[in-house]
Amino acid sequence: MPSEEIAAMGFLTAKEGREEDCYRLARSLTESTHANDKGCIYYAFFRRTDDSSEFILHERWENKTALIAHFKRLVAAYGPAAPGVSLPEGIAEPFERIQFVGLTVVE
Repeated sequence: MPSEEIAAMGFLTAKEGREEDCYRLARSLTESTHANDKGCIYYAFFRRTDDSSEFILHERWENKTALIAHFKRLVAAYGPAAPGVSLPEGIAEPFERIQFVGLTVVE
């Protein structure tokens, strides 16, 4: 039977001069996700060592329901989705580029 798990990778670039704002936001999102979102298997931001403006988000969820609940919590906390981006405006604002890639979990 196929897994119901959902995984994604996000590639984000901070706006010039906003690198530390993005770093603090990434830490806050990681902490709040682990504390508040049931169904989260893995959620971690990475920051490139050779370019402090580049971040990568790797997340895995038990199922689509858990991911949708996570997104609803983010919208409640950070506002409605930004135009053209699936993230709330309060999260998207300090980033210049946001790109997410959906992944299939290989078993």
